[in-house]
Amino acid sequence: MSNEIRQGPPEPWDFQGFAGGLDTNDSWPAFRFYLTLPHPRRLQDVRTAYQISSGTLSRWAKQGAWHARALLYDERVAAEREEVLAVVREKSNDDSAKEWLRLSELGKKVLETELLKMLNRAQENPFTTFKPNELARLTEVINKVENLARGKPTEIQESSMDLSSLSDAELAAWEELHKKATAKLPKPA
Repeated sequence: MSNEIRQGPPEPWDFQGFAGGLDTNDSWPAFRFYLTLPHPRRLQDVRTAYQISSGTLSRWAKQGAWHARALLYDERVAAEREEVLAVVREKSNDDSAKEWLRLSELGKKVLETELLKMLNRAQENPFTTFKPNELARLTEVINKVENLARGKPTEIQESSMDLSSLSDAELAAWEELHKKATAKLPKPA
């Protein structure tokens, strides 16, 4: 129902009045009004607004396939709305990732400042005590946030391998190596 000029066949909700079409010059304004009604649409609302007899309105609605055309119109509007929302979501996600990257950079600056303070205190006074666990945790969190913002995984990913070509001895050796390697990995939280 937009006013833009479109090439190609008309949409089902456009004026269909030529060569045995669905609309007449009289029915068309009433149909356009019907399309603008909130859900659920009612012919009674059109009748009241246009002062049309119920017989004439029923005939127009039936001959013009108003209900079916309105459903197609609603589908198009919903699809266009979804396209717009997808663009908004994508933009929002981009903005969110940029914000998380900015925050991770700030966190790195805080970490760098605190590490420099620790280094200066340690050089001035060898008996200074620190809380390295706090800085280690901050480093871990900053790295996770940065990886998330860049779309990188933050956890160790399982990989599936085809071990069917290994002999029993090779498989046993692989299992031993796998146990040793995974024993040293931190347990997931």
